[in-house]
Amino acid sequence: MKLQFVFFAATLSLFLGACSSGKLATQSGRPEIHIHATPKQTLLRIVQWAPSVGQQVMRSDTNLWVVKTTHKMNAYLNGFPLPSNTDASTTFTIVPMADSVIVYEQRMVAYTTNEKDKLGRPTVEHHNDEYNTQRAYDDMQAELVSIASPLR
Repeated sequence: MKLQFVFFAATLSLFLGACSSGKLATQSGRPEIHIHATPKQTLLRIVQWAPSVGQQVMRSDTNLWVVKTTHKMNAYLNGFPLPSNTDASTTFTIVPMADSVIVYEQRMVAYTTNEKDKLGRPTVEHHNDEYNTQRAYDDMQAELVSIASPLR
């Protein structure tokens, strides 16, 4: 009985950890990195880096210091896998500081689910959710470190 309780508690904690929003040891608790570079150098680095990891640059803006990319990925939301090759968009926001920049990264995933309405008829639901699990945050933080490496 005691062993079953321990197994249940361990399983529950793993499930809740996979479902909950991520938290990093950064100032905002979200994916971010401080880089000693100009905003233009950082923007150009992101634009050059994105295709090397399978991301297509959709927009880069030197007035707002934003880069938006799109790509396909395997994603998990609420502890459950989404269909393979889920559409994802990533926004890199560059915040100029006195002699450096801070880069924030946010990822959204778009997917459809087959649901039934109140009358039991099949309907397709379109979703666009922030990808903010711990695993996602860890992956995005690693991407930011990869982007920053040549600039340091």
